[in-house]
Amino acid sequence: MAKVVSVGEPVNESERLAIDFLRDHLPKRWRIFHNFMIQRDGTLFEVDIAILAPNVVYLVDIKGTRNAKKSTAALRKLCQHARAIIKNLIDSNPDIPAVRRLRVYAVVLLTACSSVAFARARANSQNITNLEHCVGYFYARNCVKKAVRGGQRGAGTAALYQRVADTIVKHGANRMQRSPRVQMPAV
Repeated sequence: MAKVVSVGEPVNESERLAIDFLRDHLPKRWRIFHNFMIQRDGTLFEVDIAILAPNVVYLVDIKGTRNAKKSTAALRKLCQHARAIIKNLIDSNPDIPAVRRLRVYAVVLLTACSSVAFARARANSQNITNLEHCVGYFYARNCVKKAVRGGQRGAGTAALYQRVADTIVKHGANRMQRSPRVQMPAV
């Protein structure tokens, strides 16, 4: 069971469903941050979920729609958010070179999707998944050993992911009174 870090509150039932599903099905070492803000080009945008896995960070946009076109548009926007997250991480952690090699993937997670709608959406992008297939998707991407190339294993990786967690919470805490300190397990 993954640990959930609430930065903000889910805004709809699809988000609650996805958070609960991911919490129950992802490994306990993984962290799920939800409903936080990022700044991009002077404008604040909400990110539904960030999943911090040992090798990658996933930015996830939850869509409760059956409309494949909406999911591809959301994915384009989320890719821009991923670049903003990487910039925030690099700017906040200039002393850790491994941050520059960290992979951040943009993913759209469909919660109310028929198999036909999922197939149509998936034809447009491999970064669109649904609840039925998302765990396999996240595992497959996380298992790519090249995700943090040249990064140290053990304590170095644990320190990197602690910094990533702190940066997500610090930059995303615009909706909170206080920023929680997130303890990351050793990887």
